[in-house]
Amino acid sequence: MKYKYLIFDATNLFWRCFTISLKKSIFELKEQVFLAAIEEFFSKIEKFRSTYASKSTKFYFLFDNPNSVINFRKELDENYKSIRSKKDAPAGFYDTLSKAKEVLKVYSDNFFILTIKGAEADDSTYPLIKTFEKELDDFNRCLCISADLDWARNITENIDWFNFKEIYNIPNFKEEYNFPPTAEKIKLYKSLHGDISDNIPNVLSHAPKKIILDILNTYDSLVDLLKDLDQKFKQKKCTKWELRILENRDAINKNYTLVDFVHLNINLNQYICKCKYDDYQLKFWSDIFGLKLNNCDLNKANFQNAKEFFK
Repeated sequence: MKYKYLIFDATNLFWRCFTISLKKSIFELKEQVFLAAIEEFFSKIEKFRSTYASKSTKFYFLFDNPNSVINFRKELDENYKSIRSKKDAPAGFYDTLSKAKEVLKVYSDNFFILTIKGAEADDSTYPLIKTFEKELDDFNRCLCISADLDWARNITENIDWFNFKEIYNIPNFKEEYNFPPTAEKIKLYKSLHGDISDNIPNVLSHAPKKIILDILNTYDSLVDLLKDLDQKFKQKKCTKWELRILENRDAINKNYTLVDFVHLNINLNQYICKCKYDDYQLKFWSDIFGLKLNNCDLNKANFQNAKEFFK
């Protein structure tokens, strides 16, 4: 299927490319790890282009701001997204990512970069989609791309979610997860079950899957759940697992705060950078990296320039 819009959790995607390159280059120089990460990043983008895009498809790359809301959420839990916060990321990761962003700016006329001060990529998906959702229909769809379950909240009749393994729409998400992909259901699920990718702890460890699913199919939100359990507790009707939830109320509420989106009331256009294909600039970057970028010729004679570039 070809999509009208592709929305990338770009920091998430680059992190995947970085770790792949790290494994491949474990005995090589760090400059080669960085260069391989950039090459892997653009190779992945080209695969998405050939598989899911037409000539008119618009690509949106949403980047985390590592000095903003991640830090706020890390005040609640120091382990939150530890590998993606700036101070905890591997040395050179964000410098390399910034170079990849510069290449994106000259890579295609159909590319857009979005980084919002005070927000993560997760937070900016909803306001971005609102700007073009009226254009979406059965023949003009949007694909959201992230390993993060938070991005499943964007699923609608005309919007799918790809977690790098499978594309989910409303029916097959329900079939896989046994609850609908609404914002409140997903926040409730992650509040109780946690999320390994974001280092959010599982508060109800060892709870049978049926227990979690019964809660998700009975309650529409965490507020409804806790209100009902408080009433049951007064009546001495709580089950063992319901008591566990009440005992861990503070941890569950903290998880909910970590997974809740920041509600952005902003003019999105001021944060969107429209990219523009520039053959000269692209060849310049290709020359510096010694890589093949968008059919630019490999120039291995200048490969050593990268060592100076990444100092």
